[in-house]
Amino acid sequence: MLGRIDFAWSDDVTMSLPAYLLKGASQVSLGVQWADTCSPVNGSTGLNIKVKGFRNKDEQADSLELSNASLFFTTKLWLSVSQSGQSMSTKQQYECDVKGTEYWPVSINNATVSKLILTFEIARPTCSISTLKAVKLPPVSKLSPSSSAELPISVDCSDFTSSPTVFLTLNGGQASDDGSLYDDSNITIEAISDKTGLRWKADGIEKYPVGRVDTVTKITPLVRSSIKEGANAGSYKATATITLGVE
Repeated sequence: MLGRIDFAWSDDVTMSLPAYLLKGASQVSLGVQWADTCSPVNGSTGLNIKVKGFRNKDEQADSLELSNASLFFTTKLWLSVSQSGQSMSTKQQYECDVKGTEYWPVSINNATVSKLILTFEIARPTCSISTLKAVKLPPVSKLSPSSSAELPISVDCSDFTSSPTVFLTLNGGQASDDGSLYDDSNITIEAISDKTGLRWKADGIEKYPVGRVDTVTKITPLVRSSIKEGANAGSYKATATITLGVE
């Protein structure tokens, strides 16, 4: 969320008022006003929230007639929400106070007469990755014992308001102790980092560091096959899953 968002709450809200306001009278008149801003509670950070609304009108202040039968008011709410510049907590809770501004027959001196607690969660933005569904490697032989092809991967973090640090992990099809994608007596298929030139282990643990991503970043690891001495002719297939992580 960037800038400020103004919107009307979808449901009516009923706010209760304390009985001490009557002070034994059958009816009193109370001036009320929403506090300028709602206060974050329980460690909430990242948002500025303002609330308005009395008698289903987009108003900051009003006057209420109270009695034993009407120690409450029901209204629609209008909220104004903006970012504060702090990091945004996932769980959000804010206290929005209604102040008593004028009171007959006794002054109330801007005391809080009702509280609204807003509780919600912020969905954490996610990055996405895209790549080829399949990579076909050139054939290998005794004269050309190794071949490779690029596996282009795009990482998109454009939904973030800051640049997260991203890594990838690789989980290979055929389990092997050395982290290759496929390994038998004839051939080895492995992923190679385009940054280090070393094997990117397909163990689901080793992190491939993409780095800080602000919009879209592309990397091009290699998929490489190598035949072994005395290998038999054949075709081989390996499958793998790439998982994205954010730090």
